[in-house]
Amino acid sequence: MKIIADLHCHTGIRGRAAVLDYVTVAMSRGLGAVAITGRSPGSAQWLGMSPSEADRLLAEIAEVGRRSEGLRVFSAVECRVVSPRGELSLPAEIRGQFELVLAGFADGPLQWATHLHHTLGRRHRIRRTTALAEAVHRNEIDVITNPGCQSASEIKELARACAASETALEIGARHPVMTIEHCRVAAREGVKFLINSDAHHPKDVGLVPRGIAIARAAGLKPEQILNSEMGRLFAWLERKKGRGPSFWADWAEQPGLIADEEQTGEPRGTRDKSYWTDWSTQGKVH
Repeated sequence: MKIIADLHCHTGIRGRAAVLDYVTVAMSRGLGAVAITGRSPGSAQWLGMSPSEADRLLAEIAEVGRRSEGLRVFSAVECRVVSPRGELSLPAEIRGQFELVLAGFADGPLQWATHLHHTLGRRHRIRRTTALAEAVHRNEIDVITNPGCQSASEIKELARACAASETALEIGARHPVMTIEHCRVAAREGVKFLINSDAHHPKDVGLVPRGIAIARAAGLKPEQILNSEMGRLFAWLERKKGRGPSFWADWAEQPGLIADEEQTGEPRGTRDKSYWTDWSTQGKVH
């Protein structure tokens, strides 16, 4: 699987790293798209952006994006689920200013209950799973990050909610939260995945060998990974965001991003396993 986009890249603590640095690395690694992802105000005071910082980040992304020929630069925000009803840490009117909305849970004291007490940990995980499913049902969310599920029933419930709304489940290269078994269970519910870096430094943009290894070990096909060359990311974005093909054409139809007969001399779907060697042999499952 060739990954053509990295849709989860944080510009350091409070967004202080330069967007241009991330974009430069993304271009050097042959990506077709990158999402610069701020942390929503109110998620965690030591990490989250203030409203004014969010405005500056949006302006910087827009400016760099205009000058980045051959690369689509998305604005994204990662929200936190803050209630059992699936409420998010950022109001809908502010989330709507970003092109992509990611949502999940941050590590916190209650998460460590999983390791300290089995019963308390299980109850906490069930509450988390229910809250995530509610968030997907009640909000416009594009990607779920760090689901924190452990049992098959938990990930199955979340995957069903995501599949119904075409919300992607992230296989993160930074944190191995989605395990091989999680991916297998979720895939049976028809959900699609994204393999992202969750980069916190420019050097990490597009580096996803761990995520690729997990996907490969789970038996996922390239077309089940939205940001693979065969994942139809363009079509998914069109459906999710309600924008026509012309909005995405400036990057989605570049040579090398969507393989077709003119570029390869082969009809789509005829490539054998050796074609995917560049991704399928990458990384090890940790």
